[in-house]
Amino acid sequence: MKKFKFLSIMMLMIMPIFMACGNDDKNVKTVNKADFIGTWYSLTGGGVQVVDETTITAYELSKGENGYELSSEPETNKYTLDGDKVVALDGVAVTISIEGNTMVASRNEQRAYFTKYNGTLQQLIDYLNSKY
Repeated sequence: MKKFKFLSIMMLMIMPIFMACGNDDKNVKTVNKADFIGTWYSLTGGGVQVVDETTITAYELSKGENGYELSSEPETNKYTLDGDKVVALDGVAVTISIEGNTMVASRNEQRAYFTKYNGTLQQLIDYLNSKY
């Protein structure tokens, strides 16, 4: 009986250790919100995303006869950042990773690559038109 009592107490003492280590196996990445905030552009179909503390404003980016231009009617959505997931109010989640000035956004095996630009939208358009 003493042996059983001893083993029971040991199991109770060890159990919190296993509980505390339970999430260590998950490779949960966290994106720093300060790194996410800013202007991101993609020339391969992602357009331009302007991210602030609570909203993302998406512009369609197209190249016409006069060079690159943004859509005149952007779409704005509120979001939350949960680890490495950007979650819109409607529940749609996109996984992102940021390294330096490059962001990869993934959803349903599709990926979009973005580059961060430090400047105004007009400066971005001028930059794109001078470079491409």
